[in-house]
Formats: sequence, structure tokens, C-alpha cells
Amino acid sequence: HRHGCRRAWPDPSRSAIKSTPATAGSDQTGAEMNVVIFGDSFSAYCAPGSWINLLAADHGIRNFSTRGASQYRIYRTILQNLDRASAADIVVCCHTNPDRIFVPDSSPLPCRSNNVYKHCDMLAADSLDKDAWQNIARTYYKFFYDDDYQQHMYDLLINQIITLLPNSIHISGFPVTDSRIKSISEIHRDHKGHVNHLDEIGNIMVYDFVSRMIKDVSESISHSGN
Repeated sequence: HRHGCRRAWPDPSRSAIKSTPATAGSDQTGAEMNVVIFGDSFSAYCAPGSWINLLAADHGIRNFSTRGASQYRIYRTILQNLDRASAADIVVCCHTNPDRIFVPDSSPLPCRSNNVYKHCDMLAADSLDKDAWQNIARTYYKFFYDDDYQQHMYDLLINQIITLLPNSIHISGFPVTDSRIKSISEIHRDHKGHVNHLDEIGNIMVYDFVSRMIKDVSESISHSGN
């Protein structure tokens, strides 16, 4: 699941951030690191111009992000690739919003007819879809969905992920209240586009921001080892 990242490393088998644009490919990070990425559509696209692709110029990248992923799907993907995550120098986790509902891969969600979204999960917008899924999603969100439950389960998953991934950084394309997760929602608001939901400048800004976070974690690991 590298989604076109330029370089992969060998397989071993809620606070908002404001940033200013950096020059793509500039030295933000120091020595090359082996980086594994998990997340949703804010980190899934690795083609040229994406912040993932820019990061791959500096580091070895393995990307397991999935477009439309719920937080449980992100957590499950981490468990399925925990050996790779444990072998990485740093893990980047791009968290989704709490209200997306996990749906088994065998369920025929309409959005899954597009191969790009073949593993997407359900969200409130699906209640606007056509045919039977419109009624299913509308019924669920109207009669069964509970904000407190979703937020509580989301928080439990975040805690478990952070426990599993000690050398990790955590971002989200959505507003967050958990101070351990840094939101890029302001960058997204000002720089919407089609590559990881960002335009060219937005991708450079996120690349710059994540690069600095990787550098900070790398220096912390180095100091703790001395």
C-alpha cells in the first residue's frame, strides 16, 4: 500500500497549527528516517505534489493510509502492520473525525464502486446517497447515532494507538480537542484542493509541518539514547 510514494524503506518481515509555506524539498529533517504512515484521505495520496511525496524525498516511506477510513479502520490497519510500525524510526498517524462509522469490506457501500474508495467507511453524507443506502444511513444517523458514544470510542482508540506507537506523531485534517493530536484543519480551510484535500501550497505547508515534527521526535529519541 505505498500508493506511488517515491521511495520505500526495506520491509522487515486537539490543537490547531498555523504554518507558513516552506520550499519543497528543503532540508527540514536532518538524517533520513524510516517512516511509516497510517491514516485517512488526508494522507492517502502519494502522487507528485502531495506532502507524502515531498516527504519521500527526505525519508524512506511506507504508507498504509486509506481514503474514507474510520478511526477503527486506521487502528485495525496499525494492528495488521504492527511489525512494520515497530521497525520504523517514526510513525505518522493521520486521524479522522469521530463520526465516521466502520463498515465491513463485504458491505456494498455505494462509494466503494469507485476503486479509489473501495475501503471507505460510512459517514453522515451517505444519508444523501441514493437507493437503499440512503435510507440505511439516514435511519442509523437519525435513530442510533450518539455523539458521546462515538467520541468515547474514538478517544479509546486514540489512546490505544498512542500506546502501541511510542515514537509517533499525530495529526488530523479535522479540528481536534486532544492536545496530543495537531490539527491541519486551518491549512485545509485556507488551501483546499484535490491532492490529500489540499492545493499545492497546502501540501507544502503540511510537508513542512510534519517534517519539523519528525525532526523534533528524532532529536528527542537521540537525546534519550545518550
